[in-house]
Amino acid sequence: MKHIAIEQVLERVERAKSDSDFTYFFSLLLAIEAVAKTMILGVVAAIADDKDRNRYRLEHQLVRSDGLGDWGKVIEDALIGPASQYLLAEAREEQAELTRLCKAGEWQYDATEALKTALQYLGIDAEELPVKSDMKRWFRLFVTLRNKTRAHGATQPEKAGKAAEHLARSIVLVYKNFRLFRRQWAHLYRNLSGKYRVSAIAENESDFEFLKKSRDHHFSNGVYVFLGSLRRVALMILLKNPPMTSFVSLVV
Repeated sequence: MKHIAIEQVLERVERAKSDSDFTYFFSLLLAIEAVAKTMILGVVAAIADDKDRNRYRLEHQLVRSDGLGDWGKVIEDALIGPASQYLLAEAREEQAELTRLCKAGEWQYDATEALKTALQYLGIDAEELPVKSDMKRWFRLFVTLRNKTRAHGATQPEKAGKAAEHLARSIVLVYKNFRLFRRQWAHLYRNLSGKYRVSAIAENESDFEFLKKSRDHHFSNGVYVFLGSLRRVALMILLKNPPMTSFVSLVV
């Protein structure tokens, strides 16, 4: 199943291949950032309501964040911290995929190893990769990569070219395998009639069909992912009115 928000940045990556290794590498940086942030926002959306408003707390941290390090802290909180106890049962598969220790040959380990290799080609020091690793380490390596390239100093084109192959492999492994990207996603807009216009973000929108037939439901306009129920992904927006092939963007 394809996810339009990710597909649009991957299409940009493909176009960049014909330009230069340097352009290709920085397009990959945008792609991995889109993948990581979409994963984090989807996991945060899966946190149920509670008296301490943990989901709102994490969303507030993201809006007010000073850098990607704050994003890493949010995913750690959502997966294993105070907010994790309120994850919906339907999202436990995603939680397990991101927190389970995996060995070589499993997509989580291979994606982390590829990212670590890209960092080595760039000459960037980062934490070592043990025999088994979980995806939380992948997020930490992503933060290191992003901060040491786009935020600090210049990246040499020859190093970028060598790192790009491994960075691309890491992105594809995560995008093709992580359960959240195989969920149903859609943008909802309530018409004056009371029914909803459902614009698919994933290829399948069958779990949203009931909104087209009834006026008895009340959801705010916005991006949703189906996790047993409709969960609003608060920090993603619709850029233009559909139909179109590319319209979803991160707010932060």
